[in-house]
Amino acid sequence: MATAAKEQHGRDHGGHDGEAVGQGVFHVNDRQGHVNARGEDVTGSEILRRVELTSERYELFTVKGGHADKRIGPDEVVRVNPGDHFRATLRGTDYSSPTGAGRS
Repeated sequence: MATAAKEQHGRDHGGHDGEAVGQGVFHVNDRQGHVNARGEDVTGSEILRRVELTSERYELFTVKGGHADKRIGPDEVVRVNPGDHFRATLRGTDYSSPTGAGRS
């Protein structure tokens, strides 16, 4: 009986919105995360979580021209689209300069 109820539940709801649209891939360093194919508004913490990293240990940056650009705070909401790239660095480390030099 429980199986019949689960099957009925699946037919009634027709799947989740994300499944109906499909998924795309975004990248954080060499890790892949999944996002709704139309893009999603998510927090910096959620972006890291989707690639199995944490905002307690890592800082997140957008990537422009192959280099870390703008820092994304853990609670900051940003639009993530398939194909987007981000850089995660250990907290307190700044790899944003082309030479990779730390903060002065």
